[in-house]
Amino acid sequence: MSECAAVETGEGFECDRCALAWDARDARPPCAAVTFTRLRDAALDEADRIEQSQRALVAAGLRAFRHQPRLMRAMELRRLAALVDTAKAATKGEGKR
Repeated sequence: MSECAAVETGEGFECDRCALAWDARDARPPCAAVTFTRLRDAALDEADRIEQSQRALVAAGLRAFRHQPRLMRAMELRRLAALVDTAKAATKGEGKR
C-alpha cells in the first residue's frame, strides 16, 4: 500500500488516489488506488445487484415485471465494465493498472 495522498479540505480530508473522503475527527481509512480492476468490479457488482433485485421483486409478487429503467442502468454498467477492459488493454505496457 502506498502513502495516502489526502489533502485537508477544511471540513475533513479528500484523497484523489483512493477517491475517499472523511471527516477530520475520523481515523484515516486504508488508502488503495482506484485501478481498472477496481472500477470494473464495482460496475459489475452494481449491475448484478440491480438485476438480482429486479428478479426478486417479481418473484415475490411485488412487481408484475422487472423495471426497465433499472435494467437499462445495469446494462450501462456492464457496458462501462467492457470499456474499462478496453482501456486496461490499451494501456498495457504503459505501467498502468
